[in-house]
Amino acid sequence: MGTPSGAYPTRVTNKDGKPVCIVQAWEYAQVVGELKVSFDANGDVKQCTGTPHVLIGNNFTVGGKEPTADQAKAIEASVKNAGFLRTTAPAAAADQVLKPFKERIAAFNQTLSATAPKELCSRRVPGGEGSADYGRSSAACNAEGSVSARGGDIQQLVAQAYLEVANAQYGGADISLQSGGGVRIPLTGNVTAAQVIQVLPFGNMLFRLDITGAEVKAMLEDGLEAVYGKGGSTGPYPYTGGLRFDVNAGMATGQRVSGIEVRNRTSGLWEPLASERSYRLFVLSFNATGGDGYKTLAAVPAARRLDIGVLDADVFFTYIEKQARDAATKLPLLQRLPTELYSTKTFVDVKK
Repeated sequence: MGTPSGAYPTRVTNKDGKPVCIVQAWEYAQVVGELKVSFDANGDVKQCTGTPHVLIGNNFTVGGKEPTADQAKAIEASVKNAGFLRTTAPAAAADQVLKPFKERIAAFNQTLSATAPKELCSRRVPGGEGSADYGRSSAACNAEGSVSARGGDIQQLVAQAYLEVANAQYGGADISLQSGGGVRIPLTGNVTAAQVIQVLPFGNMLFRLDITGAEVKAMLEDGLEAVYGKGGSTGPYPYTGGLRFDVNAGMATGQRVSGIEVRNRTSGLWEPLASERSYRLFVLSFNATGGDGYKTLAAVPAARRLDIGVLDADVFFTYIEKQARDAATKLPLLQRLPTELYSTKTFVDVKK
């Protein structure tokens, strides 16, 4: 934890051959990144150095007891030798300035935003017991078997939320995309605002892209290649609103998706994907710029892409507010979608 997996900073060159320094401070503000850069007279990078810091306190214990003088000295030396650990005391002046904001955030976080009478199960990818990511769902969800057949309910609901809010407020969309790993927690029972934000904690903006049917197919294949190809991970699995398809994870690259259908937003009928037709896609900025392996979306030219300027979590809040109210709690009801709206129609796993 805290130790970079590669050089920090990582030095590369851009397309003009000029030096670029790349750093990342992990996630959730758990690490503070430090980067020192010097530039030449032309504004080009001349030198860069830095290190990430994991900030810790100094209330150390050994076996639940205060350390002896020798133990304290050894701990101090160990912290210093680690290189990335930094003992840091809270700043009283900063705490005072931040206090009213912390209080407002704390109050907002505890606000009840919705109720989910049946668990909205979380699963990045479909698949039965022993498959990738199987343990993410609760035992109750796994017992139902629905997440093994179709994937996560909460992932699918988020994709549907993007589609519906896009059509209500942001110029319309035919389809939406949410990668499975971008949705972090399931929801059940009374849901606080903090939990809604935990569902989508990364602060991505929504983009609108105009893409062809052929690019839609390639987009889905990109996501599945990023999961089932060499060195793949579970995060990129595609969840889509207004778009459904069959998946055979064991097929070769570019052949894992079939039976692709788009829901006509006027008639509600499902129609075969048309390769030459243009479709309007609502998608996270992360995926629109190639994140999670979606290289087809990264290649869409600027003339066919627009930054809508709205946060993913805010779109989800908007969707929640439009739901019917629970008679007992008066809170918006968050319920599983009808089976026909799930993006994965059928799923065949990789042969063991």
